Amino acid sequence: MHLQHFIALVILATSVAAGKRKAGNGNNGANGNNQGTQTNQGGQTAGTQTAATQNQGTQNQGTQNQGTQGNQGTQGTQATTGSTQGVTNLNSSPYLVLNAPAAAQNSTDAFSNFANHVYGVSTAIIGLSYATNPNSVTAMANAGFAHEALESIEAMKMASLTNNNGGAPLQALVANTPCVLNGLTLAAQNPANAATVATQMSIVRDAMILPNILALGQLSNAQNLLQFPSTGPLLSTPVNVQQPGSQTLLAAQTALNCAPGQTQTLNQLPITSQSTVQTNSGINSQTNGQTNGQTNGQTNSQTNGQTAGSTQGVTNLNTSPYSVLNAPAAAQNSTDAFSNFANHVYAVSTALIGMSAATNANSVTAMANAGFAHEILESIEAMVMARNTNNNGGAPLQALIANTPCVLNGFKMAVQNPAQSASLAAQISTVRDATILPNILALGQLSNAQNLLQFPSTGPLLQNPIQVNQPNSNTVAQAQQALGCAPGQTQTPQQNGQQQQQQNQNQQNQNQSQQNQATQNGSR
Repeated sequence: MHLQHFIALVILATSVAAGKRKAGNGNNGANGNNQGTQTNQGGQTAGTQTAATQNQGTQNQGTQNQGTQGNQGTQGTQATTGSTQGVTNLNSSPYLVLNAPAAAQNSTDAFSNFANHVYGVSTAIIGLSYATNPNSVTAMANAGFAHEALESIEAMKMASLTNNNGGAPLQALVANTPCVLNGLTLAAQNPANAATVATQMSIVRDAMILPNILALGQLSNAQNLLQFPSTGPLLSTPVNVQQPGSQTLLAAQTALNCAPGQTQTLNQLPITSQSTVQTNSGINSQTNGQTNGQTNGQTNSQTNGQTAGSTQGVTNLNTSPYSVLNAPAAAQNSTDAFSNFANHVYAVSTALIGMSAATNANSVTAMANAGFAHEILESIEAMVMARNTNNNGGAPLQALIANTPCVLNGFKMAVQNPAQSASLAAQISTVRDATILPNILALGQLSNAQNLLQFPSTGPLLQNPIQVNQPNSNTVAQAQQALGCAPGQTQTPQQNGQQQQQQNQNQQNQNQSQQNQATQNGSR
């Protein structure tokens, strides 16, 4: 796959839904800084602001989860506002449409956006290795495809900020991204082979894509870099990470129809039949000039992974998979915020669906951590939308404040007790389907966001499907009680974050004290 075709994939992500990019034209890039939050190991929130930057690299000490605490403990009844005109209903075609997150203003934004997609794709691949329900497989494959296709936007942004057009890392991404897109398409077309395809995708992605995302981030001088954990060891049947050029890797590429000399061009890829990808902002400025100076025939080789610079300043997630995630680029308007929110929703839904089938503790922990990381970041986008309403977000925001702790608690409980992941996924879905997903749309409508999505409920997509309940039903109340978030039990996300922040600070102080003591002992 030549670089021109990769650029075409980027352009496709902006042009498939022509006319739906209003928010990004002239609005993205306005003054404003990124309110970054970060999560820590075990699915617990650190409550600290990241250094994720926006608008010429200036940093904002954005507060975490600035939600008002009013109506704490209420169930948050479903609130709908306005008509469904202009809303894409995804219930009959789960996760087939996804808008890109807010446009990256610098390489750090781009890497953070990329990382949010990586988590979604990784969670989908892990979940696919377990799921046997065709509806579950299709939903996760669609969501993973949507995230994977949008990664190209961020890759080109970072490449434009290097002195060699992205160099070997970009070429590795160009050559191997079709492997993942093809694999997710194959899984959706033949769910019975999902586990096999998940293994093949992991082999290619672990060796050729994940290391080169980090390398491209380093070349572009992005901050807040993450060394992404490999998914192969986290699958239902774990597989080892391969070296570039290995026979196992070549066999996986061949099976996915993306081996050197076999790679399809973009117009041969089944992109539009698998997923429609939208974006809020044009990226022509990001892609102009990227083809200059590129040598022909680079994709006829494996394009070995390249590391750039040292690992200083890089958070290694291999020992604590998906436990740290920086917020995507800061939303400049309601449409940006809704799109950022949607990217988180897809990843959380994928985590829940995957957890409903997973049996390996490592797999459950990885998916629960990833789901928690995305869920905690949703509050940033909720507050942006709420500020753009005439009633501070009204009933929809109050419903999100009251019920987000249910999801966070459920993910933490899954990390602590992976054997209960299926029942926890059902409980979380019961609450989320009734009180959270409808109110994300309602808040988007109140804030006059564009490109709205009616998110599919996850309950019917679980390994063992469950029905969607009414917000005030006994079933929802029982699930809230089990998750420790029923009226009278509920903590707001802000309170959760503050408590965890204090715990983390205490731990950091203790670690620093131990390091100082060790230094003193060593000097004696």
